[in-house]
Amino acid sequence: MPKTYPLEIRISVVQGRKEGHSWKEVKELIRQRFGPGKVPGQRQMSKWMKSSDPESLSRLATEELKRRAELEAFKDVSDLMPNVFWAFLKGADVGIMLAKWLLTQLESTLGSERFQQVVREYLAEKTAGSSFSVAAKGIGSSEVIAPAKKES
Repeated sequence: MPKTYPLEIRISVVQGRKEGHSWKEVKELIRQRFGPGKVPGQRQMSKWMKSSDPESLSRLATEELKRRAELEAFKDVSDLMPNVFWAFLKGADVGIMLAKWLLTQLESTLGSERFQQVVREYLAEKTAGSSFSVAAKGIGSSEVIAPAKKES
């Protein structure tokens, strides 16, 4: 059975060759970046070069990213569910627990500094009595977003 290599290695090989590196140099770059056991043979790398149009690599990268995102999301949710179950049995407020989990996911996506900025802006808008509306200027700008007009 032929050995399969991660997409990152395939992309690195194609990129290395397009930059003008020899096969030997490409192998060395792969060895340095991914380790000695991850170096494909020249025959395999040349097959990748023949079948590597930008569209196919883009499609492969998109599929790989979707697959990884699905696995990551499943891992996060599968870690959460037993905790939700036990919290429910203990009488804890599951809504608050889920909100905390959601905030944790948001912070890991945005980073602590940007997450704290979002929370500060949200609380400032909330205490000012304005409701959130998406303005034409876009989400995430540090400018104040005009509150939605309430019909009387």
